[in-house]
Amino acid sequence: MVSEIIISSYQKECFMSDFKLGGNMAGLKAGKSVVLVNNNGSDTLTVSSNGPFAFATKLATGTPYAVTVTTQPVGQTCTITAGGGTVAEADITGVRANCA
Repeated sequence: MVSEIIISSYQKECFMSDFKLGGNMAGLKAGKSVVLVNNNGSDTLTVSSNGPFAFATKLATGTPYAVTVTTQPVGQTCTITAGGGTVAEADITGVRANCA
């Protein structure tokens, strides 16, 4: 007996990836911390050392992002450059947080 399989429809599945949002902290003094926020409070991150950082929440392609400082370290002022845009098809690693 031969069984016949008929494929009556084809379903294409699309998988969208989520991407990391992060960058680099510079100039933060030892023992200090700064709180960064993405998209007006939807995701916060406390950074306590210089070097790479990344938010915990990954973002889908096409999602806008805007990183700002929400809590400054005592005795320092931190600024963000390259902190806004729209997620393309890759991790965002170019956000820069600089403290003075």
